[in-house]
Amino acid sequence: MKRVRAGVWSVLFVVFLVLLLFALSYFVIRFTWHRMPFATFSMEGSNQGHVIVKENDFYIDGVKIQFKGVGIMPPILLENKGVDFSSYIAEIRRWGANTIRVPVYPVIYYLWENISPWEDVDKAIVEAKKNGLMVILDFHSVGYPPEETYHTEPTGEQTENIFYYKNEWLFEFWEEASLRYRGENTVIAYELFNEVKWPENDNYEIGWLRWKAFVE
Repeated sequence: MKRVRAGVWSVLFVVFLVLLLFALSYFVIRFTWHRMPFATFSMEGSNQGHVIVKENDFYIDGVKIQFKGVGIMPPILLENKGVDFSSYIAEIRRWGANTIRVPVYPVIYYLWENISPWEDVDKAIVEAKKNGLMVILDFHSVGYPPEETYHTEPTGEQTENIFYYKNEWLFEFWEEASLRYRGENTVIAYELFNEVKWPENDNYEIGWLRWKAFVE
């Protein structure tokens, strides 16, 4: 009887350890992902999906390419103005572009409309693929994330300011994007933050080093 009890307690102890390890792994991933280094291009021939970088040149399937890009408006803003998004992207292709920069203005999705940005981003990627275009995905704000400040022109009101953001939104967006598009070769680059504008009391070297440490 004692042996049976000892065996039961041994099994329960093993189960407890497995559950404990699972719980610890979950919390480590959940609360430290935003401190992990971001993937970057290596200038020594790294392969980013179908794009290969060698020194200062880019290649697709061994053919050297030049990015000819157009920065687009978010689909939600275009459609609110009555613009057909499919025709809009097709026209960009007819101009001779091979790349579009898709901006995600966080204030539009998280504050003004209170909707997910992914429907818009997915739509842009689908239309880009249909037209043979590559995509640069851009978190479009102006400010200084190490201090969570934002550019206040033309108004200081956050509910009216197109550049308003929160670091919470920044982290959430790139966590989801990195998983959502990790196998999507149409997305060739991530622009982590549109325009970094450090405080006036920081010189360029200090401002850059603080920003570098933040994103790493």
